[in-house]
Amino acid sequence: MKKILPLFFGITILLAGCSPKSTPAEKLAGYFQPLQPSDTLILSVDEPGDDLDTIPLTDFFAAVPDTLRQDIDYMMDTGETMITPHGRFPLDDRREALVADIVASWWLNKSLLVYDKQEKRVVAAIPVATFYGGEGGQVTLKSWLYPGADGQKRMVTRQSDHWMTLNEEDDDPQQHYAESVALFGWQNGMFREELVQDSAMLIRKFPIPRDF
Repeated sequence: MKKILPLFFGITILLAGCSPKSTPAEKLAGYFQPLQPSDTLILSVDEPGDDLDTIPLTDFFAAVPDTLRQDIDYMMDTGETMITPHGRFPLDDRREALVADIVASWWLNKSLLVYDKQEKRVVAAIPVATFYGGEGGQVTLKSWLYPGADGQKRMVTRQSDHWMTLNEEDDDPQQHYAESVALFGWQNGMFREELVQDSAMLIRKFPIPRDF
């Protein structure tokens, strides 16, 4: 019996040491709670509250490679960056979208981090909502995610730009606006851009209010 007990505890310690550790992306995914299912998910930016749990930047950078962070504008300005988890939802049987709110002083962003549950890593970072600018000009990005006729996810992304120039004759400010739209379909593990047949119709159907 005395010989069996040390052997038993030795095997137990060995097995505990061999247990797989969570990957950085798996740890990051743990910050996100499931979103309530809905037919259409509207993705826009909001000023963050003071009571939100934030994700440590070290955990975010460890899980999201630099090659993917480059797809998120202004992520290089890390000194004042704050990241909060907005929720998670399935994209297909293998992949989930982690919805991250990213704030860097004057810049607001919401991005979908595509998490591969099988490989336990983040495979894409997709900006879906943005606001940045000042009194002289602003850029607003907003997205709508909904199921298509085939049951696969589809996404409309709208961008509204506003800027001002001065009239050379009297220095009066001239207002300028530009509207654009893009359509994406979820195919083979990624969002692929589709041809927009009627951009004017989509711009009317998915408006972005002008608060400037």
